Amino acid sequence: MGKEEYKPPKGMDDIGPEEMAIQDWMTTKIRKEFRRYGFQLVEPTMVEEFKTLSAKSGPAIKDEIYYFRDKAGRELGLRFDLTVGIARMVANHPRWPLPIRLGAISSMWRYDQPAYGRRRWFFQWNVEILGEKDVLADFESIAVGIDIFRSLGYEDFEVRIGHRQVAEGILKGLGATDDNIIELLRLIDKLQKVSREEILSGFEQNGFSRQAGEEVLGTLMRGKEEALLAIEERFGDVNKVKNGLKDLRELLHYFEVVGMKNFVTIDLSIVRGLGYYTGPVWEAYDLKDERAGALFGGGRYDSLVGLYGGRDIPATGTAGGLLRAMMVLKQRQLIPSEVTPKPHVFVVNLTEDLIDDAMNITRQLRNEGFSVVFNISRWKARKALDYANKLQVPKVILIGKKELEENKYILRDMVSGEQLLLTLNEIISRLRKTFQIS
Repeated sequence: MGKEEYKPPKGMDDIGPEEMAIQDWMTTKIRKEFRRYGFQLVEPTMVEEFKTLSAKSGPAIKDEIYYFRDKAGRELGLRFDLTVGIARMVANHPRWPLPIRLGAISSMWRYDQPAYGRRRWFFQWNVEILGEKDVLADFESIAVGIDIFRSLGYEDFEVRIGHRQVAEGILKGLGATDDNIIELLRLIDKLQKVSREEILSGFEQNGFSRQAGEEVLGTLMRGKEEALLAIEERFGDVNKVKNGLKDLRELLHYFEVVGMKNFVTIDLSIVRGLGYYTGPVWEAYDLKDERAGALFGGGRYDSLVGLYGGRDIPATGTAGGLLRAMMVLKQRQLIPSEVTPKPHVFVVNLTEDLIDDAMNITRQLRNEGFSVVFNISRWKARKALDYANKLQVPKVILIGKKELEENKYILRDMVSGEQLLLTLNEIISRLRKTFQIS
């Protein structure tokens, strides 16, 4: 019987050095954008009481998350997003000044079926503006998402903006009730994933006529800005629709003011399935390949914070998955080669008695800002160079007795094979130019 193989749980992947280096590069860029927009970093607890997670989504959320009881019998769950935790935090800190801008970059867990661009354990970036009801807060939440992707060198995407109030107003105008409207919105949210026929069938199962369903989809799928006038003419006397269209027109105006109009479009089929959204909602998609799903998304949720014992505080926010962003950046070859760095230098002493010299040079080079490893395995030169090749280290310093008598070392280029006899200062100067370290 063979040795038992141990693997990660289904839907959870280990993150190796290359992916981790890319993720680190991305999060550095994202944090910089957070800072530019005035968002303060926080970290909500990863484990929440189940009543916190289910406060708005209902007990059925248990089937979609990692739920468990602790040793004291308390019902707990791993967080499935950062919005709930941040909303709870603000509810628990009534003295925090409002509006407040909070951001986080951390891991989430969802018991979804693993698929392309989707894992059960994954990392997200998230921003929330709490305490402001003006649509300017929604504008800021979308704009930071746009600038995050632009900072990563990627601009071939669009943010599709819908409005829950408009969608709800249209549904109500065509016969939806308070009992079935959330389920109807969840069906509409699946338009990107399932067929139109499945959506219409779901409408009928929820007490909505097929004819009304056809009209809803026809109205929402007309989608873009030119549809606003037609919707206003047909449903303009519904307050939710009237107010929602006003928000959408304001958003378009603000994006035009700041020169971002080409990144956004109105798409009223964007409704987002979670029940806590109350106003503008949005999702960003790659213009050429939507297989990975939404690159980022979010919306306004004015009723969530109050559920956690705090004041009723208006709020809006955006979140995006790091894995999906990484996939798109790789496809477009937008990840710089230096993002997945190997050590700059491998220091090799040619004889055992020169180990102290190798350690000393390694220390000096590290102090100069270089990434350096030395021959901790005490290999002979040939084996050490073979290891340097496998590790893809571009430069090797060879320390020999004869060379040391002249206070010089051999600098070997592992790509060209060129070897130069240089002083340490000369080596440092060359390394600075090669790796652009000042």
